[in-house]
Amino acid sequence: MLGHARALAWRAGSGLWLVSATRTRLGIARRREELERVAAEIRDVPVEGITVDAEAPAGLVVRAVRDHGGLAVCVATRGRHPAAEAALGSVATSIVARSPVPVLVAGPGAGDGSDEPWFDNVVACIDGSRRAEAVVPVAARWAALLGAHLHLVQVMSRAESERLHRDGYPAWDFTSSSYDALESTGVPSSWEILHGEDPAREIARHIRHLSNPLVAMSTRGRSALHRAVVGSVANETVRRASCPVLLVRAEAADRDAAAVPA
Repeated sequence: MLGHARALAWRAGSGLWLVSATRTRLGIARRREELERVAAEIRDVPVEGITVDAEAPAGLVVRAVRDHGGLAVCVATRGRHPAAEAALGSVATSIVARSPVPVLVAGPGAGDGSDEPWFDNVVACIDGSRRAEAVVPVAARWAALLGAHLHLVQVMSRAESERLHRDGYPAWDFTSSSYDALESTGVPSSWEILHGEDPAREIARHIRHLSNPLVAMSTRGRSALHRAVVGSVANETVRRASCPVLLVRAEAADRDAAAVPA
């Protein structure tokens, strides 16, 4: 995960803040020494600080963000099980539910970022709902910040697409209306409808053809239930994706879009 965080910081012109939780207070000094050695080896971006404490990991991370600010929280999860809570992990899920900034999650297929020095493509995923579309302005600002191309994608089954067409609502109207709102941003962008029954699988297939991608999706809110917090599609996308996934709480999307400089 550190490689992805460094790539993000380098492209954004920002620094890193390293955070780690210990089981007991006796381990704080040793963990801090370990992170200080890690920080000394990072030369491409500044390490602005280190936070180590004996408290719940999610609470410590959120406290560090509130105290010191930041563009995003970067976390890794190794879960390979299709169940939502196993795929994303309880710590990552709790961070997503509570973080005031987007959370960049590297799933089991995303690697550590050591071979990916930057993000060239941001893929914003929508489904026609207002909650999902909340990610679009955030993704646009991040694409501008990273100097990346923005891809707006929506997954529909062919049956759903055909039904909408019969009812007088062409499938592309839903995606193109969101795309039209991006024209004033000046961010290089494109949109596409992917056809399939499994959105996470189609998204994972789509990004394999892109150079150094970053997927952006909105999440559902603050519920303590894993699926209610993140959503089954986002969880499954994290599990399947070959790149990190930027998760943005829908209710925090407007604040984040305003906070990230153009």
